[in-house]
Formats: sequence, structure tokens, C-alpha cells
Amino acid sequence: MSNEAKAFISKLGDAFHPDFNGIDHDHDGKLSKDEIIADLTQKEMVDVDRVKASDLPEDIKKNVVALLEGKLKSDSDCARQALDQRQVAVSREDHEIFYYLLDVFCPRVTIAVMPPDQLEEGIPTENQQTVEIPTPDGDLDPERRR
Repeated sequence: MSNEAKAFISKLGDAFHPDFNGIDHDHDGKLSKDEIIADLTQKEMVDVDRVKASDLPEDIKKNVVALLEGKLKSDSDCARQALDQRQVAVSREDHEIFYYLLDVFCPRVTIAVMPPDQLEEGIPTENQQTVEIPTPDGDLDPERRR
């Protein structure tokens, strides 16, 4: 890989740009689709296992696990599509740029967990603003017309 290309690759750490040797299980110098997807699945299933082992209420666990599995599906589908479009296997020389391109072009699935105090309705946060819109007859509250 050229120095110019390396300059544009963000170093996000092993969790995002995994070590080539950690993925190349058959040590053939190429990353197969199966090796890449297996590594991605293994890394993302750690979070699923943590949620399942947590002491969260079952309904919350079920919801968070579904969100994490949706993220894994999205990430895996994007990696598969990228690999299907490649004419050559991912090699040691270009694996960093391959993962960088996944970072850039794959849809980001963000799982945001709101603190319980922000989930309660009726409690405005700093960024919320109440806007009153008059009804056609000029009344601010349509309930008062009844």
C-alpha cells in the first residue's frame, strides 16, 4: 500500500481494524470471506453474550439483543457485498484499506441507550422547546373548545 493511502487510513484500533494474522486462520496470506465474516461475528457476539448474561430485565435484554443482532446483520451484509465486488482476495498489503473502506461506506448502526431519567415523558431536556400552535379558530388548546 502506498504511503499516500496509508495517510488516509484512520487507526481505530484492533476492534475496528483487526490484525491480519488474527483473521487469517489458514495462514495462506489471504483473507477469505468466511474468515472475515467469522471474525466480525465473533467480535460482535461478545456484546450479545454480555447482554444475555446481564441482570437486565428480560424484556430489555430481548430488545437490546435484537438491536445488536440487527447491527451484526447490517455489518455482515455490507462486508459480504464489499467482498463480492472484489476481484482479488484481501491480502496483508491491503487489509487496512479494506477495513477503512468498510468504515467509510457501510451504514452505521448506532445503538443508543437512554438513561431512565430521559425516558420519562413530560420531562423536557435542555434541547427541547415547547411550541404552541394555535388552532384555526385562534385557540391554543383544542380541548378547551369542547
